Amino acid sequence: MRLGLVLLAFYLGQCYTINDQRTFFRAKYWSGLIIINNPMLTNLDGLSGLTSTGSVVQLSNNASLTNLDGLSALASVGSFSGVSLVLDRNEALVSVKGLRSLKSLPGRLAISDCNALPNLDGLDSLTRINGSYLLCAMHLLQILMLCLTYPLLSPQEKQ
Repeated sequence: MRLGLVLLAFYLGQCYTINDQRTFFRAKYWSGLIIINNPMLTNLDGLSGLTSTGSVVQLSNNASLTNLDGLSALASVGSFSGVSLVLDRNEALVSVKGLRSLKSLPGRLAISDCNALPNLDGLDSLTRINGSYLLCAMHLLQILMLCLTYPLLSPQEKQ
């Protein structure tokens, strides 16, 4: 049996949803958010009050996660080792519209192996990515649209 893990804020075993009745899910700020290896997790609705993190947001290997709507209030994320947002191996993810409140990322954006994701609607509100972006195993059109929308910034432009 694989156990799910959520680091920096709480531990989470296999589950179908994050229970929004728990007090610690109502926090507006966390030092970071890492949710990995939760094959039964379908949504993040219990995180709807989260508005910012001081470090990276990483959602990896959550096979049943279909959307990020529970992160709709998330307006600010920090970075860790130059990385701000990681979406990796979330096979059922079909929407990132829950990230619409994010306006900029101080570090790298990495999206890989989210093959059910038909588009990047939700990231269209980003006006600045201060790191690079890594897009792997995605449709070519998605990669092209993101590259045209967010050209890499030179070190002078980052300041």
